[in-house]
Amino acid sequence: MEVQLPLPEDRRFNRPVGFSKKSNAASRNEIRSICILRLNSIGEIIHTLPVVDVLKEKFPDARLTWIAEKQMAPLLKHHPGVDQLLLIDSRRWQRGLFSPSVWKEVFLFLQYFRSQEFDVALDFQGIFRTSALARFSGAGRRIGMCRADRHLRWSGFLLNEMNHKTAGKSHRIEKNLAMLESLEIDSANHALNFHIHADEEAVEYVSQELKKLDLQDFILVNPGGGWITKIWELQKFSKLIDSIYNDLNLPALILWGPGEKHMADRIARKCISPAVVSFSTNLSEAIALVAQSRLVVSGDTGPLHVASAMGIPVVGIYGPTDPNLNGPWNPHDSACSINYECSPCHLSVCPIGMQCMKKLDVAPVLDAVKKTFFLSDSLNQNQ
Repeated sequence: MEVQLPLPEDRRFNRPVGFSKKSNAASRNEIRSICILRLNSIGEIIHTLPVVDVLKEKFPDARLTWIAEKQMAPLLKHHPGVDQLLLIDSRRWQRGLFSPSVWKEVFLFLQYFRSQEFDVALDFQGIFRTSALARFSGAGRRIGMCRADRHLRWSGFLLNEMNHKTAGKSHRIEKNLAMLESLEIDSANHALNFHIHADEEAVEYVSQELKKLDLQDFILVNPGGGWITKIWELQKFSKLIDSIYNDLNLPALILWGPGEKHMADRIARKCISPAVVSFSTNLSEAIALVAQSRLVVSGDTGPLHVASAMGIPVVGIYGPTDPNLNGPWNPHDSACSINYECSPCHLSVCPIGMQCMKKLDVAPVLDAVKKTFFLSDSLNQNQ
């Protein structure tokens, strides 16, 4: 895989290797260059990953380029089906809006991007920025989901094909696969392959840190949620950790991300059982840490989706978001919610005090943890 970033010394992109830019594809079966547009969000990128193997099966000689924010690289750079990973840094570009060097870098990116002469651009994100990139790509076919499935419903006006079959699917993965039917690809009965792996350096770092903590078998608890409305009450996490230790004799390691360490500290202080606040991790190190855990308890956020993609048992805690749309897809995993009258609302700010999360008790989550743990343990013993 070629990973394309502006080079520090001259801010230029590497030239593509072994690929003729000019395609002039005359039919769907002659597609030779495909662009996938899914820029950010750990969970959403993971939900898009299965389309890669399906596209490669249909178009084995096509060059597949994925456009993403540079922070998402650990999720994508090990995928054998992605021929070129084109990374951008839109946050830095926005901060340097009046910087000539930033404008030069953006120009060089767009110049390189346009030079690929894509046959197909697939907009899996459904926002104005991705539809604009699809239009700028010069692809003859610019495909997106129907308006109801786009994050911004009006953002598809720069596309020239909208797939309405996505509306009939429940889970985000199914919707992404259904979009490929525009390319005459049957989305049913495909194995879901994600190809997520941690870097060797990250695996070594995590192994050393776990050794310092004297942790081998543990449950990983992730209290963060991105939105405040997706965060379960911290005292309930403490009670859950104590109950898991009493019933399963497994300690908890509490994961935290940027701006979340205070939550992990509060949970650990209120625990009676052994509960350890995790060491700091970047995305690649978090992937390696998830891979070492026996089970992951998390809200609807990145670590949950990483665990599910890697086959680690998962118990998800849901309130404002829909587990049928964004939940773990392994039938042996669990998603806990109370189906409150206004959920799923998909709101990051709640006008009624997040009742969907406050009314979710510890007992059903504990039951889900034990059920998922014993089922996965039984399956592993039978393999």
